[in-house]
Amino acid sequence: MSRRALLEGWTPPSHPRVQRSGTSYQQTDDFVRSELERHVKRYRELDSHDQTARLLRDEIDDLLRRYHGYCIEQNQGAHYRESGLGADVSTEFEHTIPAKVARDALLVGRMTIDDALNIPTCALSATKHRELASTGLAKVTPDAYWFWRRYQALGVKIETRDGVPVDLDTWNLDTHHDYFSQ
Repeated sequence: MSRRALLEGWTPPSHPRVQRSGTSYQQTDDFVRSELERHVKRYRELDSHDQTARLLRDEIDDLLRRYHGYCIEQNQGAHYRESGLGADVSTEFEHTIPAKVARDALLVGRMTIDDALNIPTCALSATKHRELASTGLAKVTPDAYWFWRRYQALGVKIETRDGVPVDLDTWNLDTHHDYFSQ
């Protein structure tokens, strides 16, 4: 059949909107976990790290960001927020452990899939987000375990999404997982 016969006058179908619910979040979780397991296994089995490796890392990045956006940011909101922000302040959803750092930790077995899916996130003012970028720490971290070290130079106060103040010197990845697994 010709391209003309296949596409002339054709209109793509409408897809039904998915209603957000416990079911849609669970489906996202199940799908992303399954795909991450598959991609991580395939990556670890590679003989050389060429374009195939790059494409697998890209797929993992997309899956993690989709999960973080849908299941965290758009569902519950970031785990943390800059203290004292008014409703009129523009914020950005920030991965306190850069997403690529979490991806690479996952690929080499320093993070589990659960850890990578639940890395700390923060609603940070756009101004402080730009300041963070100017420190050279936008995509790297001095220490993934002590993830707040990226923020210390900003002079910012942080609280959990439910208003509990966070001590940037003592709150670490274990504290994060303990707090948010309750």
